[in-house]
Amino acid sequence: MRVCPSEVEDFLKKVRESIDKKCCTFIPRKKNIMSMTKLGLQPQDVLDEIYDLTYSNYIKGPEDDHDVNESDPFWMFKAYIIDNTIYIKIKIVMDDNNRLKIVSFHIDEI
Repeated sequence: MRVCPSEVEDFLKKVRESIDKKCCTFIPRKKNIMSMTKLGLQPQDVLDEIYDLTYSNYIKGPEDDHDVNESDPFWMFKAYIIDNTIYIKIKIVMDDNNRLKIVSFHIDEI
């Protein structure tokens, strides 16, 4: 489901606030780590790239998290980084900290 630009920008504002507060969790999936290693990116580089996302990077979302019932939704983006298209799947876990959860940050397989 596509949403209007203002909804995406509102979500990205929350993402930036979470990064500013250093309330972030990066899921160390194998393909995330392999992509970061291949591109020579450190965790702070990943946060910097996510911080700079805009509506033009938006792919889809919000989408339900099928692994956790009644969980906060995922949002998907793509960004062009160091000559590679990167797939980014993130959510804001709406709790006391509004923690950014980075599930995917890897070279796009499509």
